[in-house]
Amino acid sequence: MGRKADRKTELALLAAVLALAAAVRIIGLRWGRPYSLHVDESFVVSLVWKLDKSWRAHQGLNPHASSYGGLPLYSLLFLGWAFKAVTGSMPLLYLGRLISAILSTLTVLAVYGIGSILWDGRTGLLGAAFLSVSVLAVRTAHFYTVDTTMVFWLTVALLMSAWLLRQETWWGYVGFGLAAGMATATKPTAVLILALPLLIRHRHSRQERGNPFPTKFLVGLALVPVFFFLWNPYAILDARHYFGFAKNNDLLVQSAVVRGKLKPLYTLQFAGTTPYLYILRNNLYWGMGLPLEIVALAGTAYSLWRAVRGSWEDGLILAWVVVYFLAVGGWYAKFVRYALPLLPPLVLLAGRFLVAMWDSWRKSLPRWAVVGVGAWVLVFSLFYTLAYLRVYTSRDVRLQTLTWMAQNIPGASRILVEKDAALRFDKMGVRYGFSPPWKMIVYNPYEVAGVGSNLYLPPPVSPERKHQAFMKMLKEADYIVMSDSWERRFTRNASQFPAEAAFYHYLFRGNAEGWNDVPRFALVKSFVSYPDLLGLKFVDDGAELTWQLFDHPKVYVFERVGA
Repeated sequence: MGRKADRKTELALLAAVLALAAAVRIIGLRWGRPYSLHVDESFVVSLVWKLDKSWRAHQGLNPHASSYGGLPLYSLLFLGWAFKAVTGSMPLLYLGRLISAILSTLTVLAVYGIGSILWDGRTGLLGAAFLSVSVLAVRTAHFYTVDTTMVFWLTVALLMSAWLLRQETWWGYVGFGLAAGMATATKPTAVLILALPLLIRHRHSRQERGNPFPTKFLVGLALVPVFFFLWNPYAILDARHYFGFAKNNDLLVQSAVVRGKLKPLYTLQFAGTTPYLYILRNNLYWGMGLPLEIVALAGTAYSLWRAVRGSWEDGLILAWVVVYFLAVGGWYAKFVRYALPLLPPLVLLAGRFLVAMWDSWRKSLPRWAVVGVGAWVLVFSLFYTLAYLRVYTSRDVRLQTLTWMAQNIPGASRILVEKDAALRFDKMGVRYGFSPPWKMIVYNPYEVAGVGSNLYLPPPVSPERKHQAFMKMLKEADYIVMSDSWERRFTRNASQFPAEAAFYHYLFRGNAEGWNDVPRFALVKSFVSYPDLLGLKFVDDGAELTWQLFDHPKVYVFERVGA
């Protein structure tokens, strides 16, 4: 009777955790409506619209982009077609966001399964609860980008690995091959998960004699490329372009970008950052919140101690953490979304650590202290997540800016705007359904004084010529609208970009040498949206640039005040 009651309680708690996970992922899912304000989400959805158009025109399904795998593209396309057949409409943006919310919630369930298989239901519940309110997971679930899909399949592959650690079966390896193949078909980085079956096979081969690589093991591994090519057929059908090096959305180009072999302007924020430490001190700090990160790192250290002493369960989870962290943490480009695949194993290790403290350390550590730590982590993480959700339940700062401009800037004004992938004020009529009456003067950092760049690299223009181009734009403008994204990139690399740094210094800090004969501009309005709840704001200015830029960028409006 006791076991049945405990099982019912555990399932009831799991249901509550999943309900919480689903709720915080659905709240604000229509943010920015009807526009896609997240640049990566815009790119993915635009590719799907192009696939739909291509199919209707000549039954073609080549996405002509390989930086993202085909699984999220074709999945959304096929779902859109099915939805259109039933309703007559095809709202790809909302359908994609719904997919993300569902997959992110199912990832929480998979974490529970992993913890239950490797340790017990308490560990699974704690890990699932921590992930349900991890702000990076919740944030990413609000967009249809590829990361949530990849992490879901990676976590399923980790779940199958936990099963295989207990017992090697045909279905275990088939399930792993399917999940790993789907993850890799979403983003090739997921191929790192193949370290896990090799570790599992090594463990079992030590306990048995005979063939070290049985058929079921080889079949499981073989399924990975099968599913990859199933969802990425143009890697074979159009290999020359798929593996080309001509466009920013080519797989090999993006591979060079993240490794720092190619340094386009949009990665300038990573210049001088410290490999590995940056993910810990920035990406996980903002993506998990400090309390959860501390407990997760303590859990990692504890599990390392257990693994050294022969715990294969701890070793399995650590294997994914270490392999992924060593590979991605050393990259030049360390966008905050790259930390997402670390969250499921890290929250599990956090739960594992607290349960171990409860069970093994109760003589030296009061149980109330363990409960207090766990409760503090959950309460803080939930508070942080609810504060972040205010971003999605408030009107976006870009739309607020447009409304203010329409009400306060005369129609005959000339406005200097940055060509910014996140703001896109240079295309506000197309992007936001708003037809501006003003004359737009576009500052394009990728094209200065008529000289363009290749693959978003800095245009080969001298600082003197750039300075003259800035002065010309300022003399022509009545207003300036910009975010701080390019300002942050260029000013922290002032020695490499002296003209750009001087331009932003002039705007934000007043006059400077060489700028005496240009108009003066004053900041007349700024739009800033920090995560906040009950009057407590999380001022995340120090976060990796895209943490703010994609969903709560700062927007500044300058007005000409001098001749």
